[in-house]
Amino acid sequence: MNNTLDTYVVAYQGDNLYDFDNEILLTWYPQRILQHAGSAGSLLELGLGHGYTTDIFSRQFARHVVLEGSPAVIPHFP
Repeated sequence: MNNTLDTYVVAYQGDNLYDFDNEILLTWYPQRILQHAGSAGSLLELGLGHGYTTDIFSRQFARHVVLEGSPAVIPHFP
């Protein structure tokens, strides 16, 4: 079975034209989510992306679930 999301795995391998833009966005995004989530005990994150937010959110929430739709992305994370 072909997974369309797998075609985007190259964007998460660290040698991409948009790496700088992604880094800037990812320093802003998690702080914004934490502000709006308040004292919520759990968080559902859609996609691993670069794994940056996953690390932050897993330390902030008692229950943190990540749903990743691309099997090609998963092996890039411990």
